Amino acid sequence: MQVAGEGSMIQRTISSGKEIKKATLPVFLLALAVRLLFLIFFRESFIDSGRMIPLYTMASTFADSGRFCSDREFIDLFGKTIHADPPVRRNFDFYRVVESIGRTARCEQQAEITDTWGYAILLGMFWKVFPLKSYIYLQMVQLLLDCWAMICIISIVRQLFRNGTIAWWAGVAYACFPTFALLTVVASRDYYAAWGAVFSLDLVVRNIRGKRSLPLYLLGGTVLAFFSWFRPTIFLLPCMFTGATILLVKEKHVSNALKTAVGTGIPIALLFILPFSLQYRAVYGTGNFTKGMNGGMLWEGLGRFSSKYHFACNDKIAYQRAVELGYPEGAPAWVPAYSALLKQDAVRIIKKDPLWYAGTVVRRYIRFFFARPLFPLSEHGQVSFRNSKKPLMAFFRQHPVIVLEKAVKTILAVLLPLLAVAALLLCRREWRPVAVLLMIWQYRILIGVGTHLEDRYVMECYFPVIILAVYSLLQLSPRIGKNAVRRECLSERESR
Repeated sequence: MQVAGEGSMIQRTISSGKEIKKATLPVFLLALAVRLLFLIFFRESFIDSGRMIPLYTMASTFADSGRFCSDREFIDLFGKTIHADPPVRRNFDFYRVVESIGRTARCEQQAEITDTWGYAILLGMFWKVFPLKSYIYLQMVQLLLDCWAMICIISIVRQLFRNGTIAWWAGVAYACFPTFALLTVVASRDYYAAWGAVFSLDLVVRNIRGKRSLPLYLLGGTVLAFFSWFRPTIFLLPCMFTGATILLVKEKHVSNALKTAVGTGIPIALLFILPFSLQYRAVYGTGNFTKGMNGGMLWEGLGRFSSKYHFACNDKIAYQRAVELGYPEGAPAWVPAYSALLKQDAVRIIKKDPLWYAGTVVRRYIRFFFARPLFPLSEHGQVSFRNSKKPLMAFFRQHPVIVLEKAVKTILAVLLPLLAVAALLLCRREWRPVAVLLMIWQYRILIGVGTHLEDRYVMECYFPVIILAVYSLLQLSPRIGKNAVRRECLSERESR
């Protein structure tokens, strides 16, 4: 059936699998161009969180050679050292701090135990190969990986909805959305959790819609296990994949769900949970590695939305409270003993006032259901910038454009989740793939809603929101969606 106007052109272009591969190339180039522009602007940038210092120190120890950039130089996109005059000053002078800390026992203990060390090893490998310890190498790798992630997004949508139009527009939205570009060009372990979630979901959905072979499930689980060493927030995703199998497969629910659970869960258990638990037990006498972080996160999370009690979302205040409770002053934070004291303090208040705690959980869920997307200018406090001339950020902080950007991100924080939920009302026969995407998005919120969340945590699994928003907009579009989406979708029988 031919559709008049713009919709028919798009429909003819990407209605078949062969044509969508051709249509993917310009979207890939678009994603590459957007991320290169971001990288040119940000140059060498990295997350400067205090808890990352031990990992950076471990990377420096692993490299065992080379030197750090000084305040008068940075690395451009081609690996060339460019000198800056006057010197560049950053919010957090990481290089000098790491050099002064060196290989102290405190940092080695924190990095080795309370944080997964995949990011430190990857960073250290680059620092060992290249003579100058710079983040630009890692940023370039992330840039290429994210262009690959855009292809995975198209593949996921194509497999879920059997629809090239939705897949193509979802790829365009992912390529242009500033949050994903920003996460790509800032060196951070957060990005690898997001990429691992996208890539493993693509493998699993392909398998569910295809032969449902155990080796491909094992590959998807292995990907998750590998990237859990960067950030462990994704290691429970096999539960979501099992649910996706139940939703998408209409026959032999139990056997197919078990195959998905076993195939994706075994690599996680053998390659991440077991070795990390053994490492934890060797040092602290317990294999429960969550004890090293959950107590402190719970304590700080309780102080984010209410000042009724003594809690505060602040590392320094949390540490002071631990010292008041008997923790040795000067001892490292975020270890089991530290977290156990804060957890006892938090649980005591929760038992005393459970309704207040339930209220904080509800408020946290609502707040991060409408998580604010990370945008490049208004998030300047999250990264350290290195520019050759006068920092552009000094201009943007005083310019109305940053106010405009904050207004746009606030609007999108409300609009995008509402469009994602609206997909359930608009999906008609395609409610199963919509439910799968909603499940992946909600997973990242629900695993932290009882303890602690930040906007950048939610962004790890935010891509389903963009896909579902695109789906809703196409359904509501009188020229594209009404015909392109409705007519191109295959029946459930054809999809099996």
